[in-house]
Amino acid sequence: MSPNSHEEPTPSTESRLPSNKYRKRPVEIEAFQMTRERRANNVDWPEWLNRAWNEEREDPGAVYPTVPGTGDGTISIRTLEGEHLVSWGDWIIQGVAGELCPCKPEIFKATYVAASEVTRKDGDIQRESPLDQWFGLSYASWLTLPRVFICAMPDDWQAKMKDLLLEYEEHFPDMCVEGADGTRVLCTKDRKLVKTPPDLINYRHPDPEFIAKAQTGKKRWVARCVTRKDLK
Repeated sequence: MSPNSHEEPTPSTESRLPSNKYRKRPVEIEAFQMTRERRANNVDWPEWLNRAWNEEREDPGAVYPTVPGTGDGTISIRTLEGEHLVSWGDWIIQGVAGELCPCKPEIFKATYVAASEVTRKDGDIQRESPLDQWFGLSYASWLTLPRVFICAMPDDWQAKMKDLLLEYEEHFPDMCVEGADGTRVLCTKDRKLVKTPPDLINYRHPDPEFIAKAQTGKKRWVARCVTRKDLK
């Protein structure tokens, strides 16, 4: 190669390899801490643990008394990998697929927090508000309540709702913020914009059949009605 020629550098093998680092998905599990008291009295046992107790000893996921002399009255879990002893203070975890496994209390404390809590990026724990718990894992930034539906609620419920709205207005008397002076609600179906159903906005002459049908639905209207801002 001549001194004046130029050759592009070859990327290193390391730069072409995929990263071997992964982050665990934020999944929700159920867990129960086993103590001597809870072993003697199963009144606090969750339903899934009671079901596991009634399984055959050799079935994966079964929970049963540990062989006398090896566990001081504790219990064991049958997993696909074999038998696992649950010591006093250990947590029994039910995973996303219904599988059971024991977890030492120090590991559980370092790995899990209550579902009513969330973790900030700096690692500090921030407790969710009651309304955050209602929204759950959705990314909805707005709560949309059709007037035709809330006016169909019982009078005592409407009275409480009225008082809450008045209290809300006392805290936020002016909804106009910098860059926005109002909102517009749009309806979607299968994540596509659709024309708003006439019965949904006809609060002056509500259709009882339409309201009755909506009351049997399983989906929340808040998940179907979004603002233009949410669609960006």
